[in-house]
Amino acid sequence: MKNTAVAGTLVLAFAACLAAVAQEPAPSTDTDPFAEPGKRRPLSGIRLDEDIIRNAVRETIKESKEDRKGTSSGSVLSASRDNDQYAKFGRQFSQAQVPGCIGPDPLKHVPTSTVIRSKNFGDWLVGVGGVFAAPFWGYAVLTGKCR
Repeated sequence: MKNTAVAGTLVLAFAACLAAVAQEPAPSTDTDPFAEPGKRRPLSGIRLDEDIIRNAVRETIKESKEDRKGTSSGSVLSASRDNDQYAKFGRQFSQAQVPGCIGPDPLKHVPTSTVIRSKNFGDWLVGVGGVFAAPFWGYAVLTGKCR
């Protein structure tokens, strides 16, 4: 009885959606849909010749070349072999920094999980987060793992 009521409700909702769609007027295809409502003009007056398309493509390519000339090469994507050791050192240095205790990752150097060993059930890895990580945060503050 319950399934038939749900099915009937779905059929009625589908029929209501179809009726709403059928009542909406279809948008006209003979006007420019991107023009302002008061300034719409018919699309039939626009003609795209090969010359117009060719000129538009040339202008676009010219603009994209000009944009590329102004950009500088980033050190992230274009690391050379000489510069690679410096980038690697910088990455390692930033990973080794002591995080702030109130910052985004205060428990970076403190594990918030522990292994519970059991003879009958094996080893269980239990990790905590959020409010339950408060004791680990206190340990990090007391031992200087965060500043």
